[in-house]
Amino acid sequence: MIVNAVSRALNYLARRSRTEQEIRTYLKDKGHHEAEINQCIEKLKHYQYLDDHRTAREFVAYRERSKPMGRFRLKRELQSRGVTQAIIEEVLAEFDGEKELALARQAIANKNFTSQQKLTRYLLYRGFSYEQAAKIWRDEFARND
Repeated sequence: MIVNAVSRALNYLARRSRTEQEIRTYLKDKGHHEAEINQCIEKLKHYQYLDDHRTAREFVAYRERSKPMGRFRLKRELQSRGVTQAIIEEVLAEFDGEKELALARQAIANKNFTSQQKLTRYLLYRGFSYEQAAKIWRDEFARND
């Protein structure tokens, strides 16, 4: 029943913003038919409860504030949530080199790395590029000498 599907989807959305793919998977796992899911998705979009652009922007903004990540990791996480490539590129377009470098510095702010290898591994895991890790190491190493 469509009312039941919409009710479940709204409860699921109450916790945090979700992508269309996350809602589809959730409703399918709960036993709803494809036709019900499609109607539910359309209704949620109509009332602006479901918007992949907004969800992707909110996710990136949240990660910038709480757990700084580079564009590679953000891209992977958005893909795993079912965001389309076009939306990902649009949302990550504002990530210029300076902003990403500032986020990398923020990510290591309270860390004490004893080797370039450890710093590089940490930043690569967080989705930053090797070049950014090398630049930060050079800047930090030069400052400590």
